[in-house]
Amino acid sequence: MGCASECRAIDEVEEELEASDDTDAQMEHDTNYECVGCFAAGDEAPPSEDGADETCIDWRQDSPCRGGMPFFRMRSNELTASLCFEFCISQGLDLFALVQDECRCGASLLNTAVWGASPRPGLTLPAPLGDCVMGDSCPMRVYRWLGPFESGGSVRAGLLKPNAAATAYVDSVVAGKRLTPAQEEDGIPLDEGDAAKAALLQDEVASETSNPMWERLCNDSPGCQAGRPWIERTSQAPEGMVPQWEEYVVVRYKFDTDVDDTRKEAFRAAAADWRTHTCVAVIEDDAAVSPYYLIGIYDTGSCWSNLGRPYSYGRINLGWCKNMNHRGSMVHEIGHCLGLNHEQKRADAQAEYYGKGPALQMYWENVDSRWVSQYLPSEKTYIGSADDGGADPQIGHAAYDYESIMHYYRQRSSNRTIANGYYFDAIPTSNNKLVGNRDHLSEGDIKQVLDAYRCRLIGGTTGTTTTTTTTTTTTTTTTTTTTTREPPPPVSGPFLEVGEITVTGQDGWQVFHLRSQFEQPPVIVVLPTGQAVPANVRIRGVTAASFEALVAVPPGQSGNHSGMTVAYMAAAAGVHQLPDGRRFEAGRVQTVARQASSNCKASGLSTSWSSLLFWNLYGAPPALLLTLQTANNEAGNVPMTFSTPWMTVAASSLSVSSADIALESGETSNVGTITVAEEVGYLAMEVGHGSIQVASQQVLYSALVTGEVVKGLDDGITQVPLQTDLQTVSPLVLGSQVSRVGSDGGFLRVSSVASSTVAAFIDEDTYCDDERKHASEQVALIAWSGSLALPATATTATTTTTTTTTTTTTTTTTTTTTTTTTTTTTTTTTTTTTTTTTTTTTTTTTTTTTTTTTTVMTTTTTQAPGSSTTNAAGSAFLEVGTIVVAGESAGWQSFSFQSRFEGLPVVVLMPGASAGGETIPLSVRVRSVSASGFQALVVVPPGPTDTRTDMTVSYMAVLPGVHMLPDGRTVEAGLKEISARQVGTSCQAQGVSAGWAKIGFLSPFASVPAVVATLQSANNEQGAVPRFFSKPWLTLACEALSETEVSVALESAETSKVGDVNVTEEVGYVAMEAGQGSFDTELGPVAYSVALTNAVVKGLDEGATEVSLSVDLGTDSPLVVGSQSSRNGNNGGWLRMSSSSGSSVHLFVDEDAYCDSERSHVGEAASILAWSKAFTVGMFTTTTTTTTTRTFAGTPSLEVGEVTVRSGEWISASFSAAFAEPPIVVLAPSGETEGPAAIRLKGVTTTGFEAIVATPPGSTPSLQLAMTVTFVAMPPGVSQLPGSGLWLEAGRDSTSKLAASTKCRPAGGLSTSWHKVNFQHPFTQRPAFLATIQTANNEAGLPASDSQPWFTVGVNSVNPADAWVALEMAETSQHGGLNIQDEEVGWIAVQQGAHSFQAATGQSVQCASVYSTRSVPGWGNGGATVPLGTNIGSVRPLVVASQSKRWGSDGGWVRVLQSTASSVDVAIDEDVNCDTERRHTNEEVSVVAFSGQCII
Repeated sequence: MGCASECRAIDEVEEELEASDDTDAQMEHDTNYECVGCFAAGDEAPPSEDGADETCIDWRQDSPCRGGMPFFRMRSNELTASLCFEFCISQGLDLFALVQDECRCGASLLNTAVWGASPRPGLTLPAPLGDCVMGDSCPMRVYRWLGPFESGGSVRAGLLKPNAAATAYVDSVVAGKRLTPAQEEDGIPLDEGDAAKAALLQDEVASETSNPMWERLCNDSPGCQAGRPWIERTSQAPEGMVPQWEEYVVVRYKFDTDVDDTRKEAFRAAAADWRTHTCVAVIEDDAAVSPYYLIGIYDTGSCWSNLGRPYSYGRINLGWCKNMNHRGSMVHEIGHCLGLNHEQKRADAQAEYYGKGPALQMYWENVDSRWVSQYLPSEKTYIGSADDGGADPQIGHAAYDYESIMHYYRQRSSNRTIANGYYFDAIPTSNNKLVGNRDHLSEGDIKQVLDAYRCRLIGGTTGTTTTTTTTTTTTTTTTTTTTTREPPPPVSGPFLEVGEITVTGQDGWQVFHLRSQFEQPPVIVVLPTGQAVPANVRIRGVTAASFEALVAVPPGQSGNHSGMTVAYMAAAAGVHQLPDGRRFEAGRVQTVARQASSNCKASGLSTSWSSLLFWNLYGAPPALLLTLQTANNEAGNVPMTFSTPWMTVAASSLSVSSADIALESGETSNVGTITVAEEVGYLAMEVGHGSIQVASQQVLYSALVTGEVVKGLDDGITQVPLQTDLQTVSPLVLGSQVSRVGSDGGFLRVSSVASSTVAAFIDEDTYCDDERKHASEQVALIAWSGSLALPATATTATTTTTTTTTTTTTTTTTTTTTTTTTTTTTTTTTTTTTTTTTTTTTTTTTTTTTTTTTTVMTTTTTQAPGSSTTNAAGSAFLEVGTIVVAGESAGWQSFSFQSRFEGLPVVVLMPGASAGGETIPLSVRVRSVSASGFQALVVVPPGPTDTRTDMTVSYMAVLPGVHMLPDGRTVEAGLKEISARQVGTSCQAQGVSAGWAKIGFLSPFASVPAVVATLQSANNEQGAVPRFFSKPWLTLACEALSETEVSVALESAETSKVGDVNVTEEVGYVAMEAGQGSFDTELGPVAYSVALTNAVVKGLDEGATEVSLSVDLGTDSPLVVGSQSSRNGNNGGWLRMSSSSGSSVHLFVDEDAYCDSERSHVGEAASILAWSKAFTVGMFTTTTTTTTTRTFAGTPSLEVGEVTVRSGEWISASFSAAFAEPPIVVLAPSGETEGPAAIRLKGVTTTGFEAIVATPPGSTPSLQLAMTVTFVAMPPGVSQLPGSGLWLEAGRDSTSKLAASTKCRPAGGLSTSWHKVNFQHPFTQRPAFLATIQTANNEAGLPASDSQPWFTVGVNSVNPADAWVALEMAETSQHGGLNIQDEEVGWIAVQQGAHSFQAATGQSVQCASVYSTRSVPGWGNGGATVPLGTNIGSVRPLVVASQSKRWGSDGGWVRVLQSTASSVDVAIDEDVNCDTERRHTNEEVSVVAFSGQCII
């Protein structure tokens, strides 16, 4: 099939891409395809079992074979066009077709890489039956990839995922004869006398020699491989290689005269793979002399190579290897050139060799006699080596490498009697899917060459930084460096907290508040629970007081799934001891090291490990827990969709002193990209078990590391003994997988826990296949009998020292110290204030250093009666009030709290009496609780209906946590997601099983408390409430109330047949010690009573039960909340109040009338909290603060501030202090104006700058525009912020180079190019790059009209060492795009990550710097949220952002829409000069956020 009229030529596409320096810009077009038409499907014979239908190999007719789609026939009941496209394009086939549930592949005539000259008859598409809109009547709907093809007519190399068997199969169809992978790569083996093949067939062994061959050295002669090693070495990095190796081994080649350019291009790409991953420089040298390799075409029916270094020259034959589709085979042949033999010729492949192997089960009856020699062992084949000195990557036996690019595929004979004709099976057979890889060098291939050629990194470490070699393809390999870390100093405050949270599967990231206020953000570790679908809990935004969590699912799953209740441990970074002496440590490691399955593996991905060195040296490998602390690379719309990229933490090689860790992608590595490091948090504890005393509570614990015993979910859940009885039915369990035996990756999950065992399994994603089987793995577990916080009293002491150095010769600093001590007792309040003024004059010839020390100690105390009960911030932790919920409302009603809470409180209430009498069952539901209010609704269950009367109810709102009333009584509140249900025995739905969920109290009570619980959500509500009954009907059941826990469930009573419960609901509870008391508030004294009854409260038909409050509250209408605290009745029910007085309440248990009309009920226990009036109680914190404050002296090195800029006039903005030289000023326009707009600067001096809101040509005139924006000012040079470790670099570059859209260019054209900016500081990864034009040298329109010429800063790429910039004109270059003078581009590069530092004025500033994934679309697309990867503690941070890549051909610039403490919303804006749309393809952006204004 030829190209239709609407096809675009490659030069048109390249012009549109602006001849970008980064060829990855073409990837924007790589996944585009279109429907071609409907065609006859051809023969409908069933496909082969492996999808490689061989019918068309033997086709000799003119009529189309398989309808003209001759390659593959893959079946799937979940087939989509996207999945079919992904498969076909990965094999280099640009046509694909859907035939019901079948995917077929084909190739157009443009795909010359597949066809060569021209295809045989019957292999191409005929005329179509019709167009693509034929609907269900279309027998075979055919699609085509839109390209563009690379030179040689190949599909883009980055889309290819070749496999030896698949490549040979495609070639067989094209050739019309059956070709095997081995035949294509090595030809039909001849006698050993054949000069070209003899080296491959030497040294077969049938018995062992005196010593195993892994004890030989990797020297220059004879070496440790099958072929002679190359020996030319140089210490200078050859061109195109990174200077990271102590020495480089040079292997020279040149092309013979008959090699075409397409083959040359593919071979050069194959050579680049070896250069990128090793110290071996396979380089082209036309003047090469012996020894060298000659690359030519010596046999058109195969590819082959001589083995190892020749004495004069060797040969590589590229006969059958024609183009980029065969690049993997060329990599294979170069492997032979370097001395690598076929992996299956190892001595331990087919038989046991010195206790190793066999790796393969051979079926010799099936092996063609001509190929037997390729499976016989050759003892010279690499199998490992002795210690060669230095940082030797392999010492001893090397594991068999099924994934090696040197391994043969599983060939088959025509006789399928034995083992279905296969030559061999891998041992175990799960590795069959690994053999025949021709997509990438395996980890074993790389390690073998590093070992054989003694590649040693400069500095002698065992890893390396990322290196990239660019030819026709770009291959990136990430390896790692072992880093020595010093432990942080000991903490004086909290160092460990254990608790439990419930993370919802919906509604985004949730904030969870820690019980303790840590000195610094702690390390958080969690362990996912459940088993229904693959899922994990991700963590981010860890602060000293809270963290964010989210349930995430991998690709292959949908979002919005069930919640997950998990235990967490929060530990201060450093080395610690439990009270009984057991050691543990916690820390963080930044890494980009990755592990991934070879299934569905991303092209060019290289796997590696990071070494984690423990601060402690343990007597045995410690229990190691690992959790990601960041989500820097997250690009998925979680939780609505799956996580992209999917990441867990892999671990291996756990020892007493270290472990290897990496980011685990499982089988999902080709979904999403990892462009920045993630932070892994770890906690390592000495194994063993014990008990510790925490306040009045004894907590038991166990820490252990298992053997390789925990398998996959499909293999059955493993019961892991805890080695002790923790004496609780619901211990809090944390854990991690600490080995990586299974090649597909995975992560540990817990399905259930008991007092002495944990039911655990290794979970896997289901992106590449549906199975969740897994090899046995080693896991680490730490289990606790209950929650705890150490130390038990939360006193925080923080000392911060900041040193500022200036170049002032003489500095006079005036320091004022103010000490305020507040002491509160039960009778008096004493305040003492001491003020000391000290003047210090320091004279020096070079520098002045001022040190500021700030100590803040915060102690939670009990407020005395008679004092204020509202804290200074005006926030509350407890509120009691009354609302009237309308019975016949049109919908959910909103109610506001009297005071605002700092977080989301728990709201509990009890339905009261109906105004018109109890004619029908009623209750009140709550949802949408916020810091300022909640929603409520009167609901009725299925059954008889009547008029819903208004209901007056009391509510109690309490912040989650443990609190103390002013009189000393403890109040606890909490939340839990549950799905456990209780149902009535009458009218019970089939298949609904009953169960309970346990809530463990944060702190045990001295006696059984009263517990009032209310549903906080209506996630399952399907009824048309309030017009009709609630469906499903849910109240809350409670039972088994004790001093430490309570069991709860969703109560459906007798209505379980109506509606389904598909997702979890959130339960809120308040627990209080029983008794009475009083305290003073600003509104006067409040009396209260807390009661827990026996089973005395009965049903409505028996009459309400009077319950004594044991005290007279002094009011006829106390505010009462309550819950049923038992479930004695089989049919469920819920507590209601019919009336109250100052000393008693009348209660009854109500029932639905769905199954019967009676509302009789057995006696139940009830919990009652009664209050004399409405009130609010504050946070009760007394703070003792000693501060040292200094005024800023000297010249600043950084300022972050805000400025309001308007259109129509240049405004002058001043810095807080004068800089020593004019700084660079960067800023970003906000989203405050609707039309396209940016900000231009000019006149930057040491004291300020001028700015204006500018609009591009074509904008609609409007009223004056105004924006309040953040600016960052920094002098040119490199700077590290004091005490933070944060590196910044600022600079200014003059340029007149332009970037512009191809649309609306000036007559005569426009020259576009890029200017390179070089960094002085060696950033370890690409920094966040902020850029703003500092001048207006060409400006002809401002301030009176639109800006002409229109300029923003275009950025083509940002790298660790440089960036490429230009003056971006977008679609406006027809307005002043000629004769451009230089403009000055100012830029600030900021190291990525989260940092904190102290400003010159004394305040602590949090900073987050992010280089985003390619995820930010245009203004017309609504923009996107960029996570900061941390919580910087400000509700309105100051943000600067810049576009950092130019994927979109029309240009654009970043606008900041809004920001929170943990994320920033941004969009790419466009002008409307050439068209009115402002949509834009996704871009990469840099975002830097500060918690407040500051100066340093």
